[in-house]
Amino acid sequence: MQRSDDTVRQTAMVPEGYDVAASAIAGILQDIPPKIIAIDGMAGSGKTTLGRYLAWFFNVTLIETDLFIERNRGCLSYREDEITKVIEPRMMSERPVLVDGNVSLRLLGDLDFEPAFHLRVEGEEFDDTESIVALWTAYMAEFSACGEQSMVIKLPAFDNLEFGKKGL
Repeated sequence: MQRSDDTVRQTAMVPEGYDVAASAIAGILQDIPPKIIAIDGMAGSGKTTLGRYLAWFFNVTLIETDLFIERNRGCLSYREDEITKVIEPRMMSERPVLVDGNVSLRLLGDLDFEPAFHLRVEGEEFDDTESIVALWTAYMAEFSACGEQSMVIKLPAFDNLEFGKKGL
């Protein structure tokens, strides 16, 4: 069930910026079409927490691509066949899906999926490990967040554990 913009604002304990993201994709998810919404951002920026909120709010699937990273195979090597097996049935059943990951636009392109909308999350907190920053800088040069079908969301820092305890 889709909620109205007023419901977004009335939901208790919604962190700053989340209602903006929900309002931005509400029109795209109208009538629950089989579309992909890509969410990217640096590690620790809040993209997965935002994705979980949006998945709950719109009652849609969130694919957290971090769960499909092949360990010990280099930085951000994914089990792409498994991700495809999760996305394809949702597209055939006419259900939208949110795909969150550090480099979600690159990953979706590699899998031949075109997102209908792109949310880039810029958080006050993020993983500033040198290798992650280098990866993100290269990704940003290749995949900028621009155009009508993109939005940059700036999220303030907050305690994810405390937010989870509040009921979302």
